[in-house]
Amino acid sequence: MASLTIASKANQAITLPPLLLASYVNESNPNAKVNIAFEDVEKLQQEDASFALTKASSGPSDPIIKDLTQVLIHTFKALKGKDDDLIKEWARRADSLAPTDFKSVEGPLLELDSHLTLRSYVVGYSLTPADLVVWGAIRGNKVAYAAIKKGAMVNVTRWFKFIEETNP
Repeated sequence: MASLTIASKANQAITLPPLLLASYVNESNPNAKVNIAFEDVEKLQQEDASFALTKASSGPSDPIIKDLTQVLIHTFKALKGKDDDLIKEWARRADSLAPTDFKSVEGPLLELDSHLTLRSYVVGYSLTPADLVVWGAIRGNKVAYAAIKKGAMVNVTRWFKFIEETNP
């Protein structure tokens, strides 16, 4: 069993993707439980980070912070698939959607828009952790979310609404 602690006042573009992955793990496989806890702070004191994952095998004093989405994908079978390399690549790319100024996120959004031209999912033909991580990064970022709501990037807007409506 693992525990995920999230600073509730932190940048949601950073904290929402690991939260979505942990929730997906809990829904997919009740035996691979991730306990989710929130602290009403901007950064967790001991780790000076927005979130921390503690695996039962590592002990309570050994939090995993760096690349949490990568750790979750690697650790839980429910998040693995035949396109692991592409899923990990898009999980890394989702980090570029965290800045809260439009100039920083415009390039990654345009790249995603181009990628989604003939696709319904970021990777493969069904929902993957890549979709969850990218969707969470956009939804958690007010600037990126506003760009999507305006509909300027047609393919990202279509994909975003599709993921939102088909995966409550």
